[in-house]
Amino acid sequence: CAQGTDNITVCADIDGDVDEWNETNNCKENEIRCKPDLVITEKKEDFVEDGKYKVTYTIKNKGNATANAGHSTRLYVDGQAKECKAVPVDLKPCESYTDTFTTVIECTPPKDTIKVCADDCDGGIVDEWNETNNCLENDLACGPDLVVESKMEIGTGEEGKYTVTYTIHNKGTATAKAGHSTTLYVDGIEIEKKLVPVDLKPCETHTDTFDTVIMCTPPGDTIRVCADNCNVIEEVNETNNCLENYLACGPDLVVTEKWEEWVNETHYNVSFTIKNQGDMTAYYPFWIALLVFDGPGDYTGEGGTVVSQVQIDGGLAPGETWTDTFPWASECTPLSDTIIVYVDWYNNVTETNETNNCLENVWRCGPDLVITDKEEEWVQAGGNYIVHYTIKNIGNMTAPAGHDTTLKVDGNVVDHKEVPVALAPGETYTDTFDAVVMITPPSDTIEVCADNFNEVLELDETNNCLENEWAYDEKPDLVIKKIWEKDCRRGTYKVIFEIKNIGTAPTPRRVRHHVVLFVDGVEIAKKTIRRTLDPGEIYKSHFRARITCSGGFDTIKVCADKFDVIDELNEGNNCLEKIHPC
Repeated sequence: CAQGTDNITVCADIDGDVDEWNETNNCKENEIRCKPDLVITEKKEDFVEDGKYKVTYTIKNKGNATANAGHSTRLYVDGQAKECKAVPVDLKPCESYTDTFTTVIECTPPKDTIKVCADDCDGGIVDEWNETNNCLENDLACGPDLVVESKMEIGTGEEGKYTVTYTIHNKGTATAKAGHSTTLYVDGIEIEKKLVPVDLKPCETHTDTFDTVIMCTPPGDTIRVCADNCNVIEEVNETNNCLENYLACGPDLVVTEKWEEWVNETHYNVSFTIKNQGDMTAYYPFWIALLVFDGPGDYTGEGGTVVSQVQIDGGLAPGETWTDTFPWASECTPLSDTIIVYVDWYNNVTETNETNNCLENVWRCGPDLVITDKEEEWVQAGGNYIVHYTIKNIGNMTAPAGHDTTLKVDGNVVDHKEVPVALAPGETYTDTFDAVVMITPPSDTIEVCADNFNEVLELDETNNCLENEWAYDEKPDLVIKKIWEKDCRRGTYKVIFEIKNIGTAPTPRRVRHHVVLFVDGVEIAKKTIRRTLDPGEIYKSHFRARITCSGGFDTIKVCADKFDVIDELNEGNNCLEKIHPC
């Protein structure tokens, strides 16, 4: 494209070979302008010494024709022309050229207005697309600019006392002469002025510490440091001289842990540990409150009762802890209490954090009845049988007497049996249903459920049942039916046991199996059984070992066929366990 304007026409069927509907609309014409367009795309000021700078610029040809070398770029400062700089190269479309004016400019506070214009000298020698976009202008702030770049509070070693160290930074473009002051404010009150004794050139800093030792006022101090607070220095920006922060100080009382311990079957004590995690001593007497809710809750809700308090007379230093127990045994209301320990209940102590004084948990209480063991015993092998079961209270409160245990066979209720005794936590009760059940080949599904009618309010109402499949098979089944102890001399005792074959077949002839004794989980002795046990037969024997009781009680466990020599109907019912008090 030659510089200037081209008219471009495109015509269809130029030789008229086609006989057309309309022979007048074959052409399309347009005009294309071919010119350069010079703009300043960027510029920057680089300080070469205190308050003096040079200007670097980039010129770009945004047009569609070459701008020939020889045109010049002009620098203006505050409206006055300072320099023309020739562009020594041709600039094709999209090409750029960067250069720096040689003139060193001294900045005139408070600012210089700097403008750079392309093709501005000699009346403009380049014919351009757009003659109005040749210039780029900006303001350059001139002068010092003092800011407090950083500050920190340093403890003196005495509780609650500190000094303030600060750093001033000259972010401006000229030197700030010595003699201006930096001011310290605490909670809006002027505390001290500190003279800056040195000149601060651009980018230089000065660090110093105020002489005043400050005693922090709980819950904290608002600390403000201002450079050139008396406006001695004429600055580029007079609004950025100050830096402010909040310094929290004082005690901070928290409940770090709490725990409950049963004192009897219905009441419990609450113990706690509090800690002062602040940086000052809690001097005033304060109270720790115990709140108990019947069921879920929180200390902001209704229904909670302050049941006990403990007074601390003060003097809990930073980092110190205090452990205590409330002088009140709380009665648990099944199935749970929400327990809150609240330190500084009456807000006697001004703390750095007033929102972290509580520790809460839910203390679950109540009985929990489960079937721990059940077994079927043939009355007539392959015909009818009876069901034995053991109930255990795995909760933390006594289950009263009078609830019912139910036997179901193949989903049908067969029998109910009342539990006639109360079961304290950890206690068991073993019984046998009265019903004699006829097996329905090939097998029966047998389920035993504790507290079948939900007469007892329990911690868990979903774990009352135990189920198994019972099928006729001609195999023995060895169980330990009974354990008892015989006292010997010098505080020792021996263990006697009864083993029974509740299966449908005798134990194999000439096959020796073993009964093993464990005390507190340690194998103590074993007894070899050399005889055949017929279905229903009971064999009584004892271990030779003499055992010395220790630790208040022994846990005794006796297991039949310990090494699984006998192939049995049920391999999971070989053991029986009891407690022997010392």
